[in-house]
Amino acid sequence: MKLHVAMELMDVYGGDGETRVEQVTEKKLKRTRKTTRTRSDLGLSSEDSMDESKVDKVEREVQTFRKDAADVPMIRLGGAHGKLWGALLEAGKRMYALKAEGWSNSYRPFVEMIQISPVWVSMKLDGSPIEMRSMAQELGGPSGGMITILFDVVPKCLVEFDITYPDEMDSRARALLAQLEMMALFNKRRATASLKSLAVVPLVSKPPAPQKTL
Repeated sequence: MKLHVAMELMDVYGGDGETRVEQVTEKKLKRTRKTTRTRSDLGLSSEDSMDESKVDKVEREVQTFRKDAADVPMIRLGGAHGKLWGALLEAGKRMYALKAEGWSNSYRPFVEMIQISPVWVSMKLDGSPIEMRSMAQELGGPSGGMITILFDVVPKCLVEFDITYPDEMDSRARALLAQLEMMALFNKRRATASLKSLAVVPLVSKPPAPQKTL
């Protein structure tokens, strides 16, 4: 069976090796300078203070999205190990842990039967502009420390794709898709999903071979 799925995604972070360069302003130093003035004839003093900041303009990498020929951002949902397949595997793991109906024995063999296409899916923004956001990330190793990573983020978009699986597993496939609405998804586990429509796609059968006439 094949389903055509329309899904709304919110807060999708870029990445997957796709980067661009952005010039940003970084504050390096802030100090307060004080000046004291004393009148020699009266012996009175006054004090003025002034804040000074030093900023640098630097080029930074931004984790972004692949673009198609029309400059529309894309996300790698399909394929054997695309983002959606990984999310469905996590959904199956949760269903199995809860011993939900139809999931008491296993989950991975079924998820491995699912095929998702296309591999790269266009993100229909519908006027929602891409935002640049920063995220602090802790460095590994004994020294520790924090760095700031920049991301392009799609606040809201619509994606459409097809999933194919054995007919007898239809109810479980629909249960997995519904489970996605209760999970944090994709890059940095920041995206959320809302199913908009599911439609059965008729499988095209091959026409019968012409019979030879005597």
